Amino acid sequence: MDPSRTAATAALYNVALQVAFRGITFGVNAYVLRCTTAEILGTVNVRLTLLYSTILFLSREAVRKAVLSGSQQSWLTLRDFVSISFSTGLLWTSAISFVWAVLLQQPDVANYRAAVVVFGVSALVELATEPFWLLTQTHMLPRLKVVAESVALIVRSLVVVVGLEIFPGLEAFCLAQLLYAGTMLAAYAVLIVRQARQKTAALPCSTWRDFLPSSLGCFLLSGHPLALRTRYREFARQSLLKQFLTEGERYFMTFFNELSLAEQGIFDVVSNLGALPARMLFMPVEESYFTFFATLLRTADSPKAGDGTSESKETGEVSASNREVAATTLTGLLRAAVAVGLVMAVFGQTYAWLALHLYGGTLLSGGSGPALLQALAVYLLLLAVNGISELFAVATSSISNLQTSNKLMVVFSIVFLAVAVLLTPTLGSMGLVIANIVNMLCRIIRSCWLTAQYFAKYPTASPHPLRALLPSLPLTISLLFAYFVTSLTAAPLQATPTLSTMIVHVAVGAVALVGTLVTVVLLDKELVAALRAIWQRRAAPKTE
Repeated sequence: MDPSRTAATAALYNVALQVAFRGITFGVNAYVLRCTTAEILGTVNVRLTLLYSTILFLSREAVRKAVLSGSQQSWLTLRDFVSISFSTGLLWTSAISFVWAVLLQQPDVANYRAAVVVFGVSALVELATEPFWLLTQTHMLPRLKVVAESVALIVRSLVVVVGLEIFPGLEAFCLAQLLYAGTMLAAYAVLIVRQARQKTAALPCSTWRDFLPSSLGCFLLSGHPLALRTRYREFARQSLLKQFLTEGERYFMTFFNELSLAEQGIFDVVSNLGALPARMLFMPVEESYFTFFATLLRTADSPKAGDGTSESKETGEVSASNREVAATTLTGLLRAAVAVGLVMAVFGQTYAWLALHLYGGTLLSGGSGPALLQALAVYLLLLAVNGISELFAVATSSISNLQTSNKLMVVFSIVFLAVAVLLTPTLGSMGLVIANIVNMLCRIIRSCWLTAQYFAKYPTASPHPLRALLPSLPLTISLLFAYFVTSLTAAPLQATPTLSTMIVHVAVGAVALVGTLVTVVLLDKELVAALRAIWQRRAAPKTE
């Protein structure tokens, strides 16, 4: 099977999952805004959600990257290796829950410590799904992942909506999170075992017992192949830094207490609304294409024996055709990321106030909310570019480059923290957005430098992929015109927010957006050709 088609299909399913996930969450949050207090929002959306995501990320991210980018191993070896996620999850859950429940300043919200325990247990339940996740990745079963996680999401959303009518505090969110993890585990087990018994695909399992580790020694790192252990250690160090950089503003709010819980809740709602397009589009694409690049270029950078500076993934060299495919694919992804990011950045300036007003009323559209969302729209452009450039840089990095990147991540973390500490006392939550923008620029520079190094070492006949970072002239002109037109209707809307002014503003924006898309399709031949090459590639690249 053509790996580029496989990656595109997986990305499509992941986008569908994210659309469902974010769409349902979007609706539930709109309901929650009207049924609870800003303090509860801050506690759940910042404190408890950060606890949950930190446990999951630190426990499984390095394991996932190691099994997807490491040397070829058997299914049983990889299945046993992902058991490390659960054992390290136990350690992280104990340590992080203690910090959240004892060491941090306690919010004035009932049952907070019990909620910490419930969210920690829920994270462990979700970590138990890792063997199932591994099968969906190694055997290209994205549909099963979409169905399992969508069912779990629907259950959680229904429990939140119904639970808030019965329990106005944290209880509804705790029950919903626990049922979310349990439903995901059950759905994965039922769906995969059912497919295995139908024999529609050659799967190395037939019962749920086939997903259990071979022995208790599998929960220890020392019981696994050296290649996986080495790769895991490097990704584990990088994961610590990446998690801080990704969730830096929430860690800052949690540990420094510069913003009240109510302010944290509002900031989280606005930032989540601003990040909705990125999480629906960019994240699933990044997940799928990291696997694509890591597989396609697996034999790159073969080291000399014993040099210890890079990692041999397979014996031999990557074929020139594979590098050509990688170059054209990366070019298309970067062009798409720049185009989508610019559209969101431009339209975000003139539609921030309306989006917040419709979503949460004057609670969000008043004060600094619109300016915050406008800044986040610019941040989304950088987020889109960094996601694509960084996934390629990581997928093709040697051990020595990963080690250097880890050290630079420390520097980026210090820069982020310094900017946040300097600006937040005077600019409030806007200081966190600016700190994130500075951090993202640093990461983009690093990943682009690694990409430039790679293609300098392995040049291709295609144009250099980093040229795709420059937007085309048709796209630039059409977006400037769209900004000018939509600005004319945005001003009267904010002055007199009536139904008629809203309809006019939305209609003008729709026409401007369609005009931009038509202009790109007709005049931006390079972008259209690059995307068509990704989606409709006919010749499967050889991985010699």
